[in-house]
Amino acid sequence: IDVAEWEAGLDKKLGPAARAYAYYHFIVLSDEPVFDRVISAGLDGVKKFVVVRLFGQIIRAGIRFGLKLKPDRIERSRETIDEWMEKITLRLEQVSSTTGVDITKVFLGGTSRPTLVDISVSAILYPVIFPPEMQWVVSFTEPGISPEYMQAIERWRSTPAGQFVLRMYRDHRPSSLPSASTKAVPAR
Repeated sequence: IDVAEWEAGLDKKLGPAARAYAYYHFIVLSDEPVFDRVISAGLDGVKKFVVVRLFGQIIRAGIRFGLKLKPDRIERSRETIDEWMEKITLRLEQVSSTTGVDITKVFLGGTSRPTLVDISVSAILYPVIFPPEMQWVVSFTEPGISPEYMQAIERWRSTPAGQFVLRMYRDHRPSSLPSASTKAVPAR
């Protein structure tokens, strides 16, 4: 695997697409309280009030403007995510075929342990896969999340690439944070 080539693609294509797709659904299509929970995770009392009530609209507007969150951009983002999910799946299949190791146990670099590419892919795809280990802020299945977003997450999770990301979080990044159903960790 050409790590530099993959990293460049992740930085310039998949990362922006995944962030735009997720923010569009959190800011434009989801209920306002969902976004409020995301931006105020770990805060309580006055800090939470200040972030949500005083800066919430500014944060929303900044993200909308900065990421150009319009329907046509989001459609292109979805297509880019689909293309990368296919690319990741093909790479996993290639490594599995070459090494004889089951596709559910291989890494993108063909190594026996995760590499920078594996970790980067998993981190970038977090907002469109929502690993259970990282749902301490908000769960993608809770009320207020747009149905379109929930369906896309389920679809991407069901692919070999999505299963790979879920495995990376489950096996290589265990969470010590509370789940979305418990109170977020207060900021210090």
